[in-house]
Amino acid sequence: MDILNLQYNFENMRLGEYRLLNKQNFLFLLFLNIIISVSTINREYNLIITYGNLSPDCVQVNVSQQSSLLVNGQFPGPEIRATYDDILIINVFNKLESEDLTIHFHGLFMNNTPHLDGVPYISQSPIKPNASFTHVFRVQLVGTFFYHSHVGLQAITVFGPLILEDKLSQSLSDIVLMLSDWWHTDRLIQEQGLFSPTFTFVGEPTSILLNGKTMYNSSYTCSHGYHVINVTKNQMYRLRIIGATTLATLNFAIAGHTLTLIEVDGNYVKPLEVSYLEIASGQRYSALFITNNITDNYYMFADVRWRKNIAHNGIGILHYENASDAPNTIVPDKSLLPYLPPETNIYLADSLQLQNDTLSLPSNADREIILIGTQVRNYDGGIRWAMNNVIYISPNSSYLLNDLYFNNKSLISSSNDLSNLTNGGYYAPDNTYPIRKNEVIDFVIQNTVALNGVCEGHPYHTHGHNFWDISYGDGEYDPNNLSNIHVIPHPILRDSIFVKPSAYAYYQYVNSTNYKKSCGWKKIRLIADNPGIWPLHCHIVSHMMMGMQIVLEEDLQDLRILYAKDLLTSRSTSIFTTIFTTIPVVFYILNFFIYEKLRRKFGLEE
Repeated sequence: MDILNLQYNFENMRLGEYRLLNKQNFLFLLFLNIIISVSTINREYNLIITYGNLSPDCVQVNVSQQSSLLVNGQFPGPEIRATYDDILIINVFNKLESEDLTIHFHGLFMNNTPHLDGVPYISQSPIKPNASFTHVFRVQLVGTFFYHSHVGLQAITVFGPLILEDKLSQSLSDIVLMLSDWWHTDRLIQEQGLFSPTFTFVGEPTSILLNGKTMYNSSYTCSHGYHVINVTKNQMYRLRIIGATTLATLNFAIAGHTLTLIEVDGNYVKPLEVSYLEIASGQRYSALFITNNITDNYYMFADVRWRKNIAHNGIGILHYENASDAPNTIVPDKSLLPYLPPETNIYLADSLQLQNDTLSLPSNADREIILIGTQVRNYDGGIRWAMNNVIYISPNSSYLLNDLYFNNKSLISSSNDLSNLTNGGYYAPDNTYPIRKNEVIDFVIQNTVALNGVCEGHPYHTHGHNFWDISYGDGEYDPNNLSNIHVIPHPILRDSIFVKPSAYAYYQYVNSTNYKKSCGWKKIRLIADNPGIWPLHCHIVSHMMMGMQIVLEEDLQDLRILYAKDLLTSRSTSIFTTIFTTIPVVFYILNFFIYEKLRRKFGLEE
């Protein structure tokens, strides 16, 4: 079976699934479309957050200091899987003794339900100990997503996959792989260190985990060993890779296998063959791979890039049916691991192209906001991150929620007057960046050298939106210096990007004495088409906690919140819904007759 023989079903472009096109597939999809075109399903899940003892890399941590969290008694958390247009009902139970909790559904837009976005005191009040909260929302996207806590460093272990499928999907064998980072230091001690006047950073990860497992080194082994994925030879699989790290950016590959990229952050792209992937925190990819004709065990490897790497143990095993047992000991020879190249300032985005361009890139922006991230000393001597010289301090009350959501108090009047804003569009009273309805905004995210003289890479994530990844450059952004503006040939939509250091990276061993010196930037383009209050922040969780975040206050006068009662009582399908959801049948009929005509003309086999 050859990946190049895959054809993309253009009639199903909105939801997208790669499949082999044949008569049997067509008839199955036609029948399936008729069955499901008038159906909407309620899918209910419970997420119960508790304390638990973990040793995912085989190192036993002092139980008296253990503050690891589990979801439904497991790590990672259970998979949530739903279909386009389903109603998801997710009950979150906080069983922690003294910690607040929220759950964010990473990559979902939460149209008309911004109060369910899971950011404490920005989209909702946190879930208090021994309390619960129910999220009810309609599935309006398909692709690879995940959920995670948005309180403190809880996301180190409070996360799980969220897979949203096309109603007409005839899926390939589907494998979910979550990449995460792990520390032997107690989570609560790490949090205290971030806000201490003496400041202690969380440190570099001691281990990189594949679906919650690895082995630290040869001195520590345990029964669970490496994570094992079971496959059969000569088969095609879809690998959904989720960057659930809270700090590390990783390179990932599978020995003896190439990957054909088809999805980026829930957006389908034209197939691109790669030998490895660079995955920053918050990013997701789907890739197809075909297993070999020879049964064996092949190592998967995820290794840290753009930071000091002390782990080198992000290892898993692709185990072929009828091969010898998957090894449960440390990899004996590093040459068995796939090759992962060193850091490069070349972006994968230069080679990507959206499969479907129905939402075309606006040719110009209405406004440009430059966001300069700097590391600064706090008044108490601690270290913080600031955006445009403002250290974002998370609110500890619901004043923002009450004023902006429920009392409909918004800075933006009917005249949409933004003339009184300063500092790149910042409004200090609300600690927000107000944006107008349907405004097209370019955000330039500028890296600068940190206090230690090193320029770090930063992954950024927007809540409530996709954006186009349009350009990047070295040093300092200057719109008039065209030689330093690299325009991405075919901008793709995504919700999480990585801004690389163009100089003074840790591995270059050349530090800067100017700790605010510019060292690389990226520009994204966003359409304000989703009323609500939406964070835009560094997805390194410790950096976000230290202040590397802004909040967009978007078109609140047009916000129409849908509550659970609205969604759960709107399941009946009208005749119009039936008509419009069965329109794909017409396309499939046309597709079938065209296929048959071409097959007969050219003598193709079925």
